[in-house]
Amino acid sequence: MLKPRVQAVLLVFMESREELKSKGAPIAKAARGSGGASASADRQSGALICLGRLYRAQGFILNLRILTVAVRERLRAKAFQRVLTLAREVVLARVAKGAELDEQIVMEAFRSACLEQGMDLEALGLAFRAEVSGRPYLKRDVWGRYSQDVSQALLDRNKLLRAKAESWRAFRTAWISVLQSPCFVRNSAPRGWARHRDHTALEAEAIVDMAARKQCCPWKRAKRRVEGTTATAAQLIAFAAEAVERKLAAQEQSWIPQLESHGLSNLVYLK
Repeated sequence: MLKPRVQAVLLVFMESREELKSKGAPIAKAARGSGGASASADRQSGALICLGRLYRAQGFILNLRILTVAVRERLRAKAFQRVLTLAREVVLARVAKGAELDEQIVMEAFRSACLEQGMDLEALGLAFRAEVSGRPYLKRDVWGRYSQDVSQALLDRNKLLRAKAESWRAFRTAWISVLQSPCFVRNSAPRGWARHRDHTALEAEAIVDMAARKQCCPWKRAKRRVEGTTATAAQLIAFAAEAVERKLAAQEQSWIPQLESHGLSNLVYLK
């Protein structure tokens, strides 16, 4: 017999999963430490990308990933990074005032940032791509192909965001579509660097479905921890209940030091 609190937690969990399933969405499995987390936490990072002896500046503005050309001089790459930071501030300020993100706003921001830093916009060699969080369908980010045309990246961005708000099926279709956009590869890329070719419809569909399948097994780790090769429904429920009980107990224990410091250690916590 499950404890009332454990039963309530499991019911909420199962209802949330059923809601996602009704939308046709894959069920994302739990992340394993930092390796399973989405790259979203690093989106606002202004750190330079080090590529051997080359450096590249990067930026992220409202679901647009932006890269500059790679250069050998670290100081020059830092100057590129300052331009990206200034441009981002200008774009965010314009959007905060009610402007809709478009090509004109983005490019005007970069031109003003370059003017302030005394740099030539063409020297940055900007490349853009759409980059959207896959949640709640996937615990990863979803992105399109890089392009020098910011309008193409904005089209991909808007397509992904609109589809994400509808359903997993629409999001999957949009993701497959943006993966078929032509991919920009710099002619100046050093020898040995990857030259990403364009994807066919079948290749794009395979990429999307493979990414989804990797996150569609919520009970996979539970099955491995149950004795025997086959886990029954009762075993899985028991395993889940045990995990919930441990979590609730840990939450209760976290309050003990605070209550003891106030002389309230004889209270029954969270019951």
